[in-house]
Amino acid sequence: MRDWFIHPAQTNLELYARAIDLGWGPERRRSLADAYVFALRQVFPLARGSGKPFIAQLVGTASLVMESGCPAEWVVTAMLHALYQRRVPFQAGLDPEQRRGLIAAQFGTGVDDLLDRYTTFETVDLGRLSPREVAEQSDVVTLRLADELEDLSGSAL
Repeated sequence: MRDWFIHPAQTNLELYARAIDLGWGPERRRSLADAYVFALRQVFPLARGSGKPFIAQLVGTASLVMESGCPAEWVVTAMLHALYQRRVPFQAGLDPEQRRGLIAAQFGTGVDDLLDRYTTFETVDLGRLSPREVAEQSDVVTLRLADELEDLSGSAL
């Protein structure tokens, strides 16, 4: 049996199949599919230094968050987690602040807020956080840890 924490999904089809296995209904699966298509439009044809398609890293991060039993909003945000970074191109060359309006309109202000907080949190030294700070920011900590774990899976940095 596959250990999804060791080998997270790398394709949208693997992710959707796992969502079905975990009991995700049609509405949650649709939001996940919408996030995948949106992310793919932004990051195609980017690749990691290893040659791994960048979209696979986004899928893998979403897979790990989903496997952890987190809310659908967190999983959708994980799929989009790199889109407020300046290094990631975006349709029509929008800067990160302009991107927020698009994300909020399509995925809701909750996803936009979590994505914005995650982007700010991405450079925080996790070892310097107190247990209270971790608990207060469990959503962004979960996304960050899933991103880090996905980076380590398959040594695809």
